[in-house]
Amino acid sequence: MITIGIDPDMIASGLAVVEAKGILKLQSVKLPDLISTIQAVGKPGEVVIKLENPEANKGLFASRANKNKGVSIAIAMSVGKCQATAHHVQELLIAAGYTVKMVTPLKGPLKRQAKDDAAYFNKVTGWTGRSNQDQRDAALIALWG
Repeated sequence: MITIGIDPDMIASGLAVVEAKGILKLQSVKLPDLISTIQAVGKPGEVVIKLENPEANKGLFASRANKNKGVSIAIAMSVGKCQATAHHVQELLIAAGYTVKMVTPLKGPLKRQAKDDAAYFNKVTGWTGRSNQDQRDAALIALWG
């Protein structure tokens, strides 16, 4: 079975195609191209889609908030954009006939290091190509979400 992991983003979502724990493809996909990109991988029922659910993250609490109010507001706005994008991606995929598993964002040192460090990501996943943070996050969702 092929698994598609998606890390939703307002500009271009990270997308990973995984089969048998091996990454076949990593790419960034704009919202208008998302459905056709997924349809090229497989029809509904042929693929498992795991979509990161940013709404599962806890809020930005005052005790953990950045001391700079402007930075805190920017972070909150960015999170809100990702939440809205995830909602739209889920709606589009369901309308196209796909079943979508909403996945709680991964946590812990593996996630942080693999998302931020391409060499480490390649080491733990076996991927040898280029990647960005959103693509790496999508792969982590597909593999372990």
